[in-house]
Amino acid sequence: MSPTTDPRNVAQAVFTSADAQDLDALRTHPGLHETVQYIPGLWAAFPDLRHSIDQQFVAHDVVTTIATARGTHTGVLLGLRPTGKEVSFLVISVDKVRDGKIVRHYGLPDWLAMLGAVGGLPTFATPDHHAAV
Repeated sequence: MSPTTDPRNVAQAVFTSADAQDLDALRTHPGLHETVQYIPGLWAAFPDLRHSIDQQFVAHDVVTTIATARGTHTGVLLGLRPTGKEVSFLVISVDKVRDGKIVRHYGLPDWLAMLGAVGGLPTFATPDHHAAV
């Protein structure tokens, strides 16, 4: 297996392309068709979005990547106005690689952590156990 077809290297290159906001590079991977649709909105909300790879696991032609994404909320995110807050959230990516291309992709960003950091989740009242019934 060459360095350009090794699943670990392919996944790392995709994260590097995402950090560089290189949509054309992402489009070369047929398995990233959904990512290509939503990631420009994420880049608009977090223009400085960067990923650090924490762990990778490879089994044959499938690589699982656990990464941490960090960025500053300076653009609109799902209708939420910019807060200027720095966010950090987990991303899990499972990719099937064939001939140096991702042909199947399962990506799971921690939307709850992301939205919670920018005030996009509802707040729940804490019950007052001392209130009169």
